[in-house]
Amino acid sequence: MSRKRTVSTSNQMVYVGPTIPHVVKQNTSYLNGLPDPLLQKMEQQPAIKGLVIPLDEYPEALRQLREGQGPIYRLFCAVQTSL
Repeated sequence: MSRKRTVSTSNQMVYVGPTIPHVVKQNTSYLNGLPDPLLQKMEQQPAIKGLVIPLDEYPEALRQLREGQGPIYRLFCAVQTSL
């Protein structure tokens, strides 16, 4: 009996914020957790938490960034300004 192996995207996250040097690049995806440097940065700057989203929300986040409006766009601008 052959079984198809499927990959679940339910625990895959994507960072959609601006690149933070030596921490994370924009549009980096993570599976099963986030790296320590990013977690530490999130503690220092809580707005970053809103820019780590589930993979299924990625198309909507890209739309907001492209159109320059919406909550993801506002968080992106807040983080970018503080860098």
